[in-house]
Amino acid sequence: MYAVTGGKGGCGKTTTALGLAQALARLGADPLVLDADVDMPDLHLLADVPPEPDASALARGAHVECVSRPATDSPGVSIVPAGDAESTPAALRAVRWWHGPVLVDCPAGAGEDATLPLRYCDGAVLVTTDTPQSLSDAAKTATVATRLDAPVAGTLIRGPTADDVDPPVPDGPVECLDTASTDDVLSERRFQVATERLARVLLEPGKSVKVR
Repeated sequence: MYAVTGGKGGCGKTTTALGLAQALARLGADPLVLDADVDMPDLHLLADVPPEPDASALARGAHVECVSRPATDSPGVSIVPAGDAESTPAALRAVRWWHGPVLVDCPAGAGEDATLPLRYCDGAVLVTTDTPQSLSDAAKTATVATRLDAPVAGTLIRGPTADDVDPPVPDGPVECLDTASTDDVLSERRFQVATERLARVLLEPGKSVKVR
């Protein structure tokens, strides 16, 4: 289970989470994406699924197979919309029972709600723009993720290059994506190639599994 995180809002975490899930599905996996961003719960809008049932149903004991919904125009991708904040820990525990890879769309910021998913995830995928503030927030998130035993598996930078960025991104695969030329980033070949390369990293054998 991987947290898609980065610290700063508006850097493309939700789009990347869905794009990674699409890439995992193309590679033959059966991915699930959980929206843990209760303040900006827009994953269901991007994936074009109903807002309910949501993660709160998981906290009430519903099985993840009954709550998840197939994403429109994303074959093989299942979605669990965000519930209320109190339901998030139980939802994170529940989705560990999913039979395929799980991605968690994390909130922005560095507060408890943003770092909570890292306590349950096996690793993290950082998403950031190439601006100094966004890179700084991503570096802080990477430090927290390492402390919580969810090390960064890869980074997506929304910008032309990772060379000489300050602060530097963590070690590991880095994908750089120029500013999208269309409004539909998910359909862009450059984005699909970048997310597929990161998806292959997430599917590498021998990845640890955190039990909570």
